[in-house]
Amino acid sequence: MAEAARALPNVVFAGHSTGGMYLLSTPDLEPHLEALALLDTAPDALWHPRFVEMTRANPLPDVEAATAIYEADPRDENIAATLPTGNSR
Repeated sequence: MAEAARALPNVVFAGHSTGGMYLLSTPDLEPHLEALALLDTAPDALWHPRFVEMTRANPLPDVEAATAIYEADPRDENIAATLPTGNSR
């Protein structure tokens, strides 16, 4: 996120729910943002330990496999190949 913010002028990020918390937890963004819009974002990070516990207790094998494919070779084609049929561009 910070890399994208540095590369563009007049950057405005919008974060919904957990996405807003990710934006708030990235202090490197602040000097590069024109604005930040938060939608239904928690006011603090007290939710995070419960969220981590829930994700560990309920793994998503398809998401983990797709992440491994992309991390090994970060290309758009690898993202598209991990999407269920009918969801690709």
